[in-house]
Order: sequence, then structure tokens, then C-alpha cells
Amino acid sequence: MDRLTMLWIQALHGSGKAYRKLGLVFAAGGIEERTLAKICLERSMELGDEYGFFLYHKLFCKGGQVIDDFSYRTICNEYIRTRSLVKRRQLKPYLELGTKKQRALFRAHYARCKNAEKRKN
Repeated sequence: MDRLTMLWIQALHGSGKAYRKLGLVFAAGGIEERTLAKICLERSMELGDEYGFFLYHKLFCKGGQVIDDFSYRTICNEYIRTRSLVKRRQLKPYLELGTKKQRALFRAHYARCKNAEKRKN
């Protein structure tokens, strides 16, 4: 069996990861296949695949606000305060989903916090 057939079989058994991979395969195709990619990534999100969530929003929600400002600020503060690299790695994709305005505010806030930390030392 070829790779695509195996992915379809896994997806039909309820694998969010398989739906995400199918979405990526279809996203690389033409315009007609982008609708299939969108459907596969939506199904991946429904099955709880976190990477499918990020891919869907990066590919199909250009310019739209995915995360509200309060939640974005909360994620931003948690990212700045945590010392754990694992936790930072988990939060970074959520910060990248922000709008241009949200990302600019995050960068400014991050710089202020780093400068304040340097002044303390």
C-alpha cells in the first residue's frame, strides 16, 4: 500500500495525526485540493490534534484574530515568567498565532521585562 492509502486508513480509524498529515499533503497541491486540506485539518482539530490547530490557523486564517487580547496577554506573561524551556517551547506557537498588533505588544513587553531584569542585577 502506498503512503496516502495508509494515511486514509489511519484517519478513518480516528487518528488526528493522520488527518493532519493528509491536510499537509493536500495543502501542497493545487487550488482544488486546498478545500480537502481545510476539511482534513478541521477534522484533525476536532480529534484534538494540537499541531493540526496551528497548521489550520496558519494556512487558512490569515489576518484574522485567533486568540483574544486577554488570553494572548496571559500567554505572554506566562512565557516571560517561566524558566522551563519545555514550557516556553509549548507556548511559542500560540504566541506566533497572534495578530501583528498582538505580536508587536508582546515584543515591547518582553523587551521591557528583560530591561527591568537587567537593572535589578
